[in-house]
Amino acid sequence: MSYGAQIAAMKEPDFFQIVLMALLDQAQAVYTEEASTANHAKRVKLVGAVVKDPQGWAKRFGFLVASGEITTSNSDAEFKARIATLWNAVASGV
Repeated sequence: MSYGAQIAAMKEPDFFQIVLMALLDQAQAVYTEEASTANHAKRVKLVGAVVKDPQGWAKRFGFLVASGEITTSNSDAEFKARIATLWNAVASGV
């Protein structure tokens, strides 16, 4: 997918709303995971940041999701899988 196509995907009317819902779904999953999960403290810290500013974090994650060739024609599960894949990398910077 070209960069132009990725930008177009982010302009689709529901793109960021889908990212937001998948992001909040992932935040709930991380919050309830075992404390022994690798990188758990940073992962949970990101949950707190997402809950405080969900729309801001949806925008941040949205750019990363689109770079993974995800568009509104992808399934909810594919959105969530992409966010789950990105969670540790983003959590490392929080």
